[in-house]
Amino acid sequence: MPLNDTFPKAIVFIVGEYEKDGVIHKGVVGTGFLVLFPSSVAGKGYIYVCTSAHVVRPLIRSWIQLNKKAGGVEPVPVHTWFYHPSNDIADDVAVSPMRGSADYDYRLLPMNLFIDAYGGARLGNRVYFIGLLGQMKNMVAKNIPMVRGGTVGALNQEGVPIEIAPGTTINVKAHLMDCRSFGGFSGSPCFVQADGISLTGEGGEAAIGWASSTFLLGLLIAHFDVNKPATLTGELASISGKVEMPINTGVGVVLPIERLRELLMEEKQLAGERKKMDEQLVSQEKQSAATPDLATDY
Repeated sequence: MPLNDTFPKAIVFIVGEYEKDGVIHKGVVGTGFLVLFPSSVAGKGYIYVCTSAHVVRPLIRSWIQLNKKAGGVEPVPVHTWFYHPSNDIADDVAVSPMRGSADYDYRLLPMNLFIDAYGGARLGNRVYFIGLLGQMKNMVAKNIPMVRGGTVGALNQEGVPIEIAPGTTINVKAHLMDCRSFGGFSGSPCFVQADGISLTGEGGEAAIGWASSTFLLGLLIAHFDVNKPATLTGELASISGKVEMPINTGVGVVLPIERLRELLMEEKQLAGERKKMDEQLVSQEKQSAATPDLATDY
């Protein structure tokens, strides 16, 4: 199916406390999204908040903003973030388990949307990012994300340079998108519109056509800037030396969704907790007892 108005409900804003210049600050720092990991027990699953690791690693404490069905926004504490088992900073993804609640208005993205399960995207496919537009304070306060778009420029490129601190660059394996991006979009899901063959028909007659479906390709982790000379006017015109300003090149860097899948499936503590909960659910079902709220109904 195409991207629709329910997809923004899977987006959360990451709120954090962090230290800067010796002072503790608190504010919205990035974007996250909600994924449903299927349980081995039919009709159950586990919710995870997903984002880029570089968004949450520096935080002293963190929360996610969720919309309440009764109206308004509520910050929900995030106690522990889990990172990719490789411990490689290039695998820039983080998750935290979340208990479902009927009090909140959200959508969960099932793992069957992950594009690697369907054979990959193609060059030129349309992509969408849904995330934080920090300049719109009213949207931030109401937990309203912004949808931005682009196209697939290159897939699975090795040695993509990412500046993680002034003067410090690492190389990552990533997809490149022709798109527009801001810093607050770090951690945003990157959806791709992929076309495929569909079988339709009326009156028992089959027909072959093309249909567009939306899949989850990865997480936006960076964009490329290029420094350009700046023209100074007024009192600043007398400043000597070269002054440059970073200009967004329109190329976004997307961490492949495979890294998120690996984290969810291979992180030992998360896998162990799911196994234990599934065993409890199966045991109680065998005893014909009421199923406890250990996993999320869907």
